[in-house]
Amino acid sequence: MLDTDTITDLRQGRHADPFAVLGPHRGADGGWRVRAFLPGARTVAAMAGTVRSPLNRLHEDGLF
Repeated sequence: MLDTDTITDLRQGRHADPFAVLGPHRGADGGWRVRAFLPGARTVAAMAGTVRSPLNRLHEDGLF
């Protein structure tokens, strides 16, 4: 989960290294996590071949 300051910095375009947070990253359990910032989007899904995985909305401004 992202802390409030990181979310605020991403939303306001002030994060020093947004790609350290956004995109695909390995989780602590070895599985993949994907985060995206798409202002105005209501839903987002990641695709791996034919597998579609909806992303959870972390903030109403379009952070998934």
